[in-house]
Amino acid sequence: MLLDDMRYPIDKKRWERYHGPPPDHPCSDPALKDSEKCLRTVRLFKSAVNYGAREQADPSEKPTCLPSEEKRALRSKTEKDTLKVLHCGTGTSSQVPLRNQQRKDGHIADVFVHTGTNKKQGFDINLSMSPYEFNWKHNILSGVRNVINGNLRDLLNYEVYHLYHDAFLLPNRKDIWWLKKYLGKKVLLDWRGQGVRVWGFHTLPWFKDIKQTCATPDLLDYQQYEGQFEWVPIGIEVNKIRESVKSEFHEIPTIIHSPSNRNTKGTVHVLKAIKQLRKDKYKFDFILNEKQPHDVTLRNFGKSDICVGWMDPDFGIYAKIEMENMALGNTVCATIREDFLKDQFKGCPIVNVTPDSLVKNLRWLIEDYDFRKKNVKKNIDYVTRMHDIVPVSRKFYKVYKEC
Repeated sequence: MLLDDMRYPIDKKRWERYHGPPPDHPCSDPALKDSEKCLRTVRLFKSAVNYGAREQADPSEKPTCLPSEEKRALRSKTEKDTLKVLHCGTGTSSQVPLRNQQRKDGHIADVFVHTGTNKKQGFDINLSMSPYEFNWKHNILSGVRNVINGNLRDLLNYEVYHLYHDAFLLPNRKDIWWLKKYLGKKVLLDWRGQGVRVWGFHTLPWFKDIKQTCATPDLLDYQQYEGQFEWVPIGIEVNKIRESVKSEFHEIPTIIHSPSNRNTKGTVHVLKAIKQLRKDKYKFDFILNEKQPHDVTLRNFGKSDICVGWMDPDFGIYAKIEMENMALGNTVCATIREDFLKDQFKGCPIVNVTPDSLVKNLRWLIEDYDFRKKNVKKNIDYVTRMHDIVPVSRKFYKVYKEC
């Protein structure tokens, strides 16, 4: 991986072996380990590594294949404008709403996973194979089952392969390149975070001729060369969220924080702010929504008025949690980079805060019910314009043509 100005390079295998910087790494040097660059490098590593992956995987899990009628439709010829799209990935939930919209548009679209990660949802094909999460007996048995149930054959019947950052089968990731070079498939690499920020998968030389997009604008800073990534916003099903969840608004507000990873979401600053506000006798309720099913999480968002989102200046972005709260009309606080607000996030109604200004801004939002009420429409209008799955899917159709 190339050395850049934002962090030192991280060799995934060696860092995992040493549970941090190896002895010969700059971040193991006593003179450098407390530098801003080393501290950020270690924080990024800790945000991505998962030492308990094998313990968390379900050993009884079996491969899943398409129903017979869907297999037949996949193998049959389609009309000229009908796409066959395979969404490959396990670290993002964005693939499900995009697949759903593409099906509504008349295309064949499926979601493929192969690991036991707890983030996978709504998949159609599951190989249940991973050297990092399952033992060799499980993987061999799954391999046999995938031959018998036709999974391996079905995977080659698509025209467009929309690959999210961790959807690689071979360790060297050359299978992605083979799809394009030898099978003539349309291939899109859709980077979603740690694959770029931490592991640097995008620097592999055989990815250079493959179309690449990124889901958050901070990833543009990590490009190996100008124009490597095209930013396409994360998509959510705004109408579906609003129809399925009843929103409640209260004069005495409920504040919610829903971290997917405490290390990167700034949870320590949020809890500190809540403690201070309670000490100051402010009236509010607080929900720490953590490790909950998605339907429970959405219901908790519906009960809330203020969402404290991503609180880390190292990233300066917002993501799906903030979008879902805006879709329900909630006022959102997060740390957003000023250049993103001027360029990519124009008109964004998120209250821009830092860990140092969080308490001050929460005091204001707790007291100003009228502002929160007026902000409801702005939130819904913005997230519908920027992140609703319909305009986002149209952008991806254009991208597919360039693959």
